Amino acid sequence: CRCLLEDESALLKHECAYCLGQIQDTHAIPVLNRVLANTDEHPMVRHEAAEALGAIGAHQSLDVLKKYLSDGNKSVSETCLLAIQRIEYLLNKTKDLITDGSSVPFKSVDPVPPLRCDESDISKLDRYRDRFPEFTLLSREFRHEVAYVLGQMQNPSTVTQLAANLADFDENEMVRHECAEALGAIATNDAQQELNKYIKDSQRVVRESVEVALDMSDYNNSEEFQYANALK
Repeated sequence: CRCLLEDESALLKHECAYCLGQIQDTHAIPVLNRVLANTDEHPMVRHEAAEALGAIGAHQSLDVLKKYLSDGNKSVSETCLLAIQRIEYLLNKTKDLITDGSSVPFKSVDPVPPLRCDESDISKLDRYRDRFPEFTLLSREFRHEVAYVLGQMQNPSTVTQLAANLADFDENEMVRHECAEALGAIATNDAQQELNKYIKDSQRVVRESVEVALDMSDYNNSEEFQYANALK
């Protein structure tokens, strides 16, 4: 938690907040609250703190998250909305809308619970969209999450679009960061070539993300069993 409060790297603090949300340790809530409340903090870090509070899912976080629904930074306000919706789902168990996650093979704690998408659930999908009208293609939060998913899929066909968003200097740096990491996960030669163009990017978050992405790409193309193996 000290890293989250004291380190100079927004990228590292963002990753620390993400990890705290994934382990769902309620002892992290006070620190995450402090980060979210700090309007001088990088928006990407505040966004991840809000998302982590939603991932932990404690009732006590609702009042804190509601304070920032009208935050001046849209990435923060949108994430608070998602986090509130997730906690309310966990509290109310509205399983008629979304699954409880017990049959989902992935172990990550996602911003929203999974939605059934077979044909019989089309009306439920529409209801789900109605609950989140703010999340359009124009939303930086939406684009950021899409980039993350594309990285998890590791499909080379997405390199062109991810590279285009990374190359867009008018794009939000949180989205560019996620595009860089997605390219690192895909790890094709084309993806590496695109990443190398931004090693000296003017935005520190993007620059550091590219460095991490290139390291991930090297690992994905190696025969190493474990990434960043400290035992060697």
